[in-house]
Amino acid sequence: MVEQLTVANTGFLTLAAGVVVKFRQNGWMDINGSLVADGTAGTIYFTSLNDDVADGDDTNGDGPSVGAPGDWYYLNFAAGSVNSLLDNVVVSYGGGYYTSYGSVYISTSSMTVQNSQIIHGNGHGIRLQASTGDGTIRIINNDIIDHTGRGIWVNYSNGDFDIDIEDNTIFDNDQEGIYIGNSTVRTFDIINNSITTNGYDGIEVNNSTASGVSGDFDFINIDNNTIADNGEYGIRAISSTLSVTANEIFGHSAPYDGIYLDGDSFLNSTVAPNSPSPTPPPPDNYI
Repeated sequence: MVEQLTVANTGFLTLAAGVVVKFRQNGWMDINGSLVADGTAGTIYFTSLNDDVADGDDTNGDGPSVGAPGDWYYLNFAAGSVNSLLDNVVVSYGGGYYTSYGSVYISTSSMTVQNSQIIHGNGHGIRLQASTGDGTIRIINNDIIDHTGRGIWVNYSNGDFDIDIEDNTIFDNDQEGIYIGNSTVRTFDIINNSITTNGYDGIEVNNSTASGVSGDFDFINIDNNTIADNGEYGIRAISSTLSVTANEIFGHSAPYDGIYLDGDSFLNSTVAPNSPSPTPPPPDNYI
């Protein structure tokens, strides 16, 4: 069990497949160097001390119990951390630091979160606020489900780096599925995600764009996503530059519509054909 664990600036921590990391109340992990949690050969868990389900072990000796959102703080990937990896991990019952921080807080411009479940958290699932470096942040093929805030929040991320949000299931979060605010990065792709049944907009973009590469890709690319049955708009954009193509957007009730662009966003964005389709079933493969 962990109360506080820090990976130093030049440190490198590798977690073996199948490891279960349980945090005491208000526990957290600061990563200033590199964390490699590769659960390809066996899922790695970051969870609450109260979670007896993850490993079947009553770690705190209080009889059968389950975790609750906010039991522990977060995984904090600091600006100086590089090339960290979360692959086939489960992060559950976090977000207890401040609701604005969420369960996974990323300040670095070089890391990958893939094939993982970020679930049952207080505040946001993943919060990204990076402003240095020239790498790529990859958030790929994850389930980001059941948070009291946003599924993914990208805020004040500005710099010569790339963001790739692709193939994720973002479902049943109380606020937006994805919220992007006050951010300009080199390239920004939101591709082939399922963004459904979130409390506010499926995707909201506010005062954000991409600077592009050699004059191209100077927009936030929202392509081939399924955006359905969210509480407000499918996509809402304010003072932003987007390319919105080939998405399935449906199930958003009046007074909200599939897509809302304010005047600046309308003038500066490209909206190609997007289509409705039947409501997909909810995901059933998360804990």
